[in-house]
Amino acid sequence: MNLLDSLTGLFDSSRNGWNSLSAALQSDRPAQGDGHVFTFGDPVPVLRDQMMDYIGVFQDIAGPYYAPPVSLTGLARISKANPHHNSILEFKSNMVWTHFQDNPYISRRDMRAAAWDYAVLENAYFQKIYNRLGGLLALKRLPAITMRRGVDPEVFFQVPSVYQYGYSWGRPIEFKPGEVVHIKGCDILQDVYGVPKYLGGVQSVLLSEDATLFRRKFYRNGAAMGYVFATINSFSKDTAKDVEAQIKASIGDGNFSNLYLNIPNTNARDPIKVFPIGDIKTADDYDKIWNMNIRQVLAMHRMYPGIAGVIPDNYTGFGDLMKTAEVYFRLEVPALWLAFEALNEHLPIHSPALWREPDWLQAAA
Repeated sequence: MNLLDSLTGLFDSSRNGWNSLSAALQSDRPAQGDGHVFTFGDPVPVLRDQMMDYIGVFQDIAGPYYAPPVSLTGLARISKANPHHNSILEFKSNMVWTHFQDNPYISRRDMRAAAWDYAVLENAYFQKIYNRLGGLLALKRLPAITMRRGVDPEVFFQVPSVYQYGYSWGRPIEFKPGEVVHIKGCDILQDVYGVPKYLGGVQSVLLSEDATLFRRKFYRNGAAMGYVFATINSFSKDTAKDVEAQIKASIGDGNFSNLYLNIPNTNARDPIKVFPIGDIKTADDYDKIWNMNIRQVLAMHRMYPGIAGVIPDNYTGFGDLMKTAEVYFRLEVPALWLAFEALNEHLPIHSPALWREPDWLQAAA
């Protein structure tokens, strides 16, 4: 194997590339002199976050209930992967619980938690609490991430909070038939669970996280890329070790050290060569990726940029924010309220779940 073949193998194998380069340089060095090669700088790990393939719902092997079509834990984690995605979800949740009128059967705290469950998972659950006479006492929110619908559509289960790799560790809690109220969205492929409409834009959220992590590593490493540091073969072993120690000390958090190197008795035109691997311009693409990602996240949520907290690129801004808020409120918010109005089928007629329009919207009308 010659040096060219070894360098080609370097870029074909990310795991053993540096080892291949080290072995190639040592095997192809000239016979005279003491050649020396070493590696420095850890390779940047590549994130491989992926969502589960959407294949519908099947009965869970852990009990007589259906497994969700997508990972609920994954959706919960993704809600924290992008600032705009998280902010929009919280905004939609606030539109439900902040305009909810006081109700003797549903506390505002439970409505707030259920609204957040619905915004992130498009599923919300309430447990009916009865008094000793059999009358309804309250509706208490149940964490949607732990709830499962049984094979019997009237029965629900609550799996333990430790739920990993598709298996729940512990004994699930089985509720009585009709004891749980399930608020869910619509899905074409199944009618057991709700599926978030933003699922098609999850890759945009993950792209934003990847770009941000790459940018952080770019600054923390103190260098934009790796490189090959090559010298002539007149180094002694002691000198080579000293150079190795100095270069290793010059990298890391906040280390931008200078290195002085004197090579006597050489007629070489370039006694030292540094071969960069990669392109420093890659780091400058962060802004382009970020701006494109913002537009995709806004599109998947049907959200106006001014409401989502996006800073405009020009001095004109996004126009009249009050008019924008009015249009969005009339087009999007009533649909969220209607989903939770399904609770009225289980509440007394004299105490239905109601929402009120904000004063500024009434004034605009």
